[in-house]
This record gives sequence, C-alpha cells and structure tokens, in this order.
Amino acid sequence: MLLWPRVPAASKYNLYKLGTKYMEALQTITDTSIVLQKNSNNSLHYAVAPVIGGREGVKSFGTNYTTQGVLCYFKSWYADKINNTGRLNLELGSLYNINKIIVQRITGKDTFTLQTINSPVSLSYIFTDPGLITGLNQYRVCLKTVNGAEICSEIASLYFAEENRLFIYPNPVRQTESFTVITNEQQSGELQIIDVNGRIVQRILIGGGAIQLFALRLPGGLYLLRLAGNNQKIKTGRLVVY
Repeated sequence: MLLWPRVPAASKYNLYKLGTKYMEALQTITDTSIVLQKNSNNSLHYAVAPVIGGREGVKSFGTNYTTQGVLCYFKSWYADKINNTGRLNLELGSLYNINKIIVQRITGKDTFTLQTINSPVSLSYIFTDPGLITGLNQYRVCLKTVNGAEICSEIASLYFAEENRLFIYPNPVRQTESFTVITNEQQSGELQIIDVNGRIVQRILIGGGAIQLFALRLPGGLYLLRLAGNNQKIKTGRLVVY
C-alpha cells in the first residue's frame, strides 16, 4: 500500500514506478492511497505527481515502499488536554485489512486498554482519558489486522499538574542540569523560587504553560516554587536540588 498527502487543488494523481532505468507511468487515480499487488508490480520504488487544472505538477522523489513501515497507517497521533481531561487525537491513512483499534495507556511497565473499536469505519477518532495522573501520561494506539498482526504507534505523551499545583521534572535535579515547570493552565505571572529560610532567591516572569530553568544558581537543598498571577489562584510545588 502506498500513501501520500492530499494536494488541495489536485483533481487526480499520476503514479509512477521505477523501470529499468527511469520512472515509468503506472496509473492515474483520484485517491491519495493505492494497494498494489506484488505479483504484478515488482518495482520497489514509486513516485506520485498531482494533476492540477489538467497539468501535471512536480513529481515527488522516488520512495522505496518497503521503508514506509507503519507510517502508511498512522498520519497523526498526539495527546493534548481539555481542562482536566486528556484528549487523544488519531488520524489514520488507511483501514486496509484493519479490524480493530485499541487505545492503550502506559503506566510504568504496565499497559492498560482505554478503549477498543471493532470493525472501524472512520479514519479520524478522538478518545478521552478523564483519569490523568500528576506528571507524565503516556499513550499508544495499536491496530489489529484481519490476519492477527499488530501494528502499534509511537508513544504520545502528556504532562499534567493537579489544581493549585506545579509539576516539576526532573525532580530531584542536579545543579548542572535544567528542570521544567508545568502549570495545568496557561497562567502567566511571577514564579518565585523560595529557599528553606523563606527567602526568595529567584523571580521569573512566565507566560504560562511550561518553562525550562537551570539549577546552576541554586545551592543544593529543598525549594518551594510559587506561581502567582493577577486575580488567579496561587500554585505551588517543591524542588530538590543536589
């Protein structure tokens, strides 16, 4: 199976295969994917050119279809967040020979099934996970084929911080390394780093989301991180530097 991105203005596509020395015209189709039988197509390299307004556009580079791997099935797979719920966004390139979609959550060495779709008919899905944990949340999606094979995506990651809390990683952190502070909302304000004596040792203005900081100026010890914005709830977290 060959798959390529859709060109908005293209009405059809010319498909080429590598002959003895040069690319040779193979077929013209209106879709953005095609299944070729190996017994009648022995070439490994193919190219495609969009047809726009009756004229052929720029031809793609020749691609060895054996190196496409799972990319022909997964067009996009990523995780984001709506309020306190994880949202998992899946777009497939094809359902050829696929009879099951399994969405999994990965926690440490364990894998849990969040949702299963039998006999899928759509190329796009949005799944949700209302059980986000503080810190790193990881997901993958696996496709089951009619012959029992399993094709799994790369891992999609999502960081989550509880309400009124800052998520800080890595934690503990070495003095020679950097660390990242994540707030659950796009809250801007002043981030204060406070030592065990209550002294503010650093003040940083942040725009919300995530910020990367260096621990180089922080002596080893325990610190309180405090984020305060205009008319917004104060968020705190603890950091250990060694």
